Amino acid sequence: MKGSEFVPLNMALPILRQVALALDYAHEKGIVHGDIKPENVLFLKDSSHAYLSDFGISKHFSRDERTTAPIPHDEGGGTVAYMSPEHLTQSRRSPASDIYSFTTMAYEMVAGHLPFRDAESFYALIQSKLEGKMISADALNPKLTKPISAILMKGLSTAPENRPSSALQLCAMLAHPEDIKPEPVKHVAIFHRFGSLEPAQKTAIIVALIGALGGTVAAVLKAVPELWNK
Repeated sequence: MKGSEFVPLNMALPILRQVALALDYAHEKGIVHGDIKPENVLFLKDSSHAYLSDFGISKHFSRDERTTAPIPHDEGGGTVAYMSPEHLTQSRRSPASDIYSFTTMAYEMVAGHLPFRDAESFYALIQSKLEGKMISADALNPKLTKPISAILMKGLSTAPENRPSSALQLCAMLAHPEDIKPEPVKHVAIFHRFGSLEPAQKTAIIVALIGALGGTVAAVLKAVPELWNK
């Protein structure tokens, strides 16, 4: 499956920045849009400027908690293909869920397709969102690089706190992917955590590992003669 009718990244970015300015301004004023999608982006007749429209289901939120705090008692609304996992499953929105929807729209612009497979049922679509099973953008548009695809995947993270903190930040990342530092390797943190443990805790872990390894070795030694005699 290949994308079609995609917008080259260098042409998409000016449009996305204009929408991002409006969305970030709304967030600064304590407003979550709730339905970011291409149909809600309007252009002047000469296509010189893009405007974010339709704040019909927007909600107010506390500016002190604007990054990830959800809005309680949400009555729903939105468009499934662009809705964040937490919006779908909990009917609760935040600026981070707007960033997810904005990223979905950006993805569709530059890849020519939504980040899901065509034949997916409504249930499969929701599962793809919840499990983060997205199509890599460079698989749909070979002109996109792996770093660009990785940035889009970050904006589509199932964890709201892992997404860019603003729409303009996502645009900046897409414009300068070479400035993005690689994610730290997870096992490094594990070793750091081990180093901070008490001696007794370290001993217990080592003993447990040796015990598990010993059991594996014993099982292998027991199985070798049986395999040899077959």
